[in-house]
Amino acid sequence: MDNVELAKQITVLQDIEAIKKLKAEYCDICDDDHNQDRIVTIFVRDGI
Repeated sequence: MDNVELAKQITVLQDIEAIKKLKAEYCDICDDDHNQDRIVTIFVRDGI
């Protein structure tokens, strides 16, 4: 395995971990009675 392929795999693993963390944060916010001040921090400003 060359460095380019290794870097791609590391990026994929980092992306997966970021998604897991975002999902956990969303669940925590839901458990916090859908706190509007917190929930807006995990969405983009111009999202639909």
